[in-house]
Amino acid sequence: MNEDEMVVEFIQACDANYSKRTGMASAAVGFDPISIFTLILSIIAQICPKPPAELKRLAGANGLAAILTVQSATRKALREQHPGEFAPYAKYNGKSIAAAFMETVADATPERIAAVQSIVVM
Repeated sequence: MNEDEMVVEFIQACDANYSKRTGMASAAVGFDPISIFTLILSIIAQICPKPPAELKRLAGANGLAAILTVQSATRKALREQHPGEFAPYAKYNGKSIAAAFMETVADATPERIAAVQSIVVM
């Protein structure tokens, strides 16, 4: 599997985890999963540059610091993607976006995380 396919699978897994949590697909809610989830990973890579295996471990541990970091990155990503919109974190259920992202990273292989990082952190 090449890097592009790994990235597509990662985004699809994030979107599926979001849908599982909310009962709605991201497109129905009104946000683009590709841009939001890659932007979250890009922001996290800037805030917390860790190797893929460490990111996987942190996401799986579900610690407070990791949760708050991902929620903060989600807020920032939503504000960047929806400028001028009032409370995008609440509108798009940012807590579920962050939780879906954490679940996907925890379930992903370090190789898939590395592939996504290599594309979004250029």
